[in-house]
Amino acid sequence: MVNQISSEIGGSGGGHEKACGAVVPREKLKQFIYLLDRLVAQ
Repeated sequence: MVNQISSEIGGSGGGHEKACGAVVPREKLKQFIYLLDRLVAQ
């Protein structure tokens, strides 16, 4: 999830069963959070 979304907006991410992380451009942070919220809500 995090990898997919961060890659779409010019960043990177990854993780495993118990943790994850992402690096996203500062100007895209709100977009990243919005997209992640939408995906988690599904």
